[in-house]
Amino acid sequence: MQMHQTPSLRFDTSFDKTTLRNLGMLSLFTAYCLGLVAMRFVWTGKGAFTFLGWNLFLAWMPVLFSTLAERFFGQRRALGIPILLAVPWLLFLPNAPYLVTDLVHLRPRPGIPYWYDILLMSSFAFHGLLLGFYSMRQFHQILIARLRPMYGWALVALASVGAAYGIYLGRVLRWNSWDILRHPLRLAVDCLRPFIHPFAYKEAVVMTIVLSAFLFLGYMLSLSGTPMRALKKS
Repeated sequence: MQMHQTPSLRFDTSFDKTTLRNLGMLSLFTAYCLGLVAMRFVWTGKGAFTFLGWNLFLAWMPVLFSTLAERFFGQRRALGIPILLAVPWLLFLPNAPYLVTDLVHLRPRPGIPYWYDILLMSSFAFHGLLLGFYSMRQFHQILIARLRPMYGWALVALASVGAAYGIYLGRVLRWNSWDILRHPLRLAVDCLRPFIHPFAYKEAVVMTIVLSAFLFLGYMLSLSGTPMRALKKS
């Protein structure tokens, strides 16, 4: 008499080799960026750019949510959990390209060559774009694996606009991702004002437009040379 085994309900938390390789390369670049900050501190004895470490940590958050979404989707082939994870992903996505705007802190400083600070800041900015585009690609792959390609590109467009507007909220109005929990009403008011009075908030409109185009075109360039059949694989 055969015994029927009860199916295991455990979730397989392992990742495929491609994901592990990609995360490993991103982590290696993170170590390089932090190493530049550490070397600068040793060189000058001043922690002028130590805040970039925290900003880089926040830039990893969208990758965390997109990687979890990719893993759940790969295990269940269902969109339920990835759609739920897409909410915090969209909220934290601006933190990745936000590192580009940290270039506003770049200026000659005594005690260290200017080229070093240019390399340091550019490395963090480039890394932020890499993290953002990688997480966008993960969600893009999830959607086009189950739906039509147009839905995947619609998400990329929405994410680009949302990230651009989020950068405006963070850089100009100085809001943070977690302020949606701390001050939801005040944040909602500041978010809606440019839509209600667009001519009174020209910087918000222009910044959102140019950054949206920058992120969308940058993402497309990051996919250059990638066959569509490869993009559909998850």
